[in-house]
Amino acid sequence: SATPASTLVPYTTLGRSRAAANRRQRRHVAQRRQRRQARRRHRRRRHTRFVVLHRGMRGPGVTRWQRKLTRALRGRVAIDGVFGSRTRRATRHFQRTRGLKPTGRVGRPTRRRMRRALR
Repeated sequence: SATPASTLVPYTTLGRSRAAANRRQRRHVAQRRQRRQARRRHRRRRHTRFVVLHRGMRGPGVTRWQRKLTRALRGRVAIDGVFGSRTRRATRHFQRTRGLKPTGRVGRPTRRRMRRALR
């Protein structure tokens, strides 16, 4: 005759006590959670290194961009750490002269062109 489903022992408990099987299951779930969180952290970390500069931003990243613009355009930008209308205008001019779409925002293509221009 068939054995009722309630009396079947799951394969994870074969040869172990139920408590040991539960500990193993909890450890397995915790390890999966940690791996998932590590993948998320890695994904986040990869994207936080790169910031698109745009009008209204302030800080050392803007100051670095203004220094680079000043070198590339021979002194057309004040270095004040504020991405204002003059920095945007100079960025658009740089983009236009390098064959990029003049958006006034500093993304990857603009940074690549700047790197080439300053070699």
